[in-house]
Parts: sequence; structure tokens; C-alpha cells
Amino acid sequence: MTAEASMLLLTHADDGSIEPVSIPRAHAEALMAVSAGRIDSLQTSLSLDQHPLRLSRIIAPGLLDLITITFDDDAAASAFTPPAWFGPEVGDDLGYRTSALALSGIPTTPEIEVSNAGLESLLDALENRASGRSEPPPSDLAGTKPRPALPAEPETDDAEMAAIEDEVIRELARSLRPQRR
Repeated sequence: MTAEASMLLLTHADDGSIEPVSIPRAHAEALMAVSAGRIDSLQTSLSLDQHPLRLSRIIAPGLLDLITITFDDDAAASAFTPPAWFGPEVGDDLGYRTSALALSGIPTTPEIEVSNAGLESLLDALENRASGRSEPPPSDLAGTKPRPALPAEPETDDAEMAAIEDEVIRELARSLRPQRR
């Protein structure tokens, strides 16, 4: 996928699943001109404890970083312990749904303390992906079961993925700087 490619995300009303469809940039711009709201985002995918994970950087209507993780069932979701670099759970908050973000903007978010453990956990997750390891380090495997294979995602240029990952790390580093009060 080049920087000029656009994705249309089709949300299925019956189960809430999202299907990405690649469309030409001109078509995307025409759709955006007549839409009620707009979200622009950069996304990258990771795997965490055998669960697919999507990091989304919302850049319009404002800046917001979201993590989406998929589970096979409610039991797997309940058993999951988020790593230190995850922020608060917002899955049930209607203000974080794509339609609400597009129409109402970014909700007020609480300030989140950044920790060394969180940064190390994030770097470990990114290292696992960059090194091509499909499984987490042995210490993270306790109590997990293999996940069935997911359909292939659209091809993404390695340089583009590296640029997105670099930007995520730069933003995390900026957020770790001491802030004046």
C-alpha cells in the first residue's frame, strides 16, 4: 500500500465486525466530501499473546491513540490481562466508537501516567514483530492458547510500516518527557 492508498472500513451491523476495503484516493476524497463526519488514521498491526492487535493513531478530528485487540470469545477476553502500556479500557464507551469520533470529535481523556514497565512492554511487543517472531517471549505464554489464523490483511510496504512504528515510538518518548505544571 502506498501513501496514496485509502481504506474504506465497512462496519457490519449484525456483529460489529469491520471489513477494510482498499479504494482509490479520488473515490475516498469524493466520499469524504459528502460524509457527515471524518476520521483520518494511521494503523499498524501487532500480535500480543497470540491475539491480533491494531494500533490506531487518529489524526483527524484530533489526536488520539487507540489499541484494538480481538478475542475468540468472552472467556478469552475476561482472562486477558492488559500489558502496562495499554491505557484505560474504552471498549464500552460509546464516545470512542468510530461514528462518535467522526461526528463529535475526540472525547476528553484522562492524563495517563507513563511507566518504565509500560515502555519496556511496548518495546518488547514491537521487537517481537520486527524480528519476525510470531510468538511472545516464553514468560508471556502462560495460560494462552493458540488462535486460529486470521484472513490476510492488505499488503503494506515495509518502509511505511517502519515509519508508522517509528512515529509511535517518537510519540511515546515525547509523552515520557517531564511535563511542567
